[in-house]
Amino acid sequence: MNSLYAVYEEAETGFQKKYFELLKAGRHQAPHRALGALQAEGRRSGLLEQGVSMIERMIDELAAMD
Repeated sequence: MNSLYAVYEEAETGFQKKYFELLKAGRHQAPHRALGALQAEGRRSGLLEQGVSMIERMIDELAAMD
């Protein structure tokens, strides 16, 4: 989910519409096809790292609040 949010942050336009289509598809569509529409295929190189980087940024922001 964090990786998907990272894709959202980088998306220029249209992400919200594609995301709602993903939610509508539910379990009726294979995950790799549904996520492929969001250009967030689990097999894509660097996707996991995007999610981890996002979490690291959030931790840094929290640490800076002290």
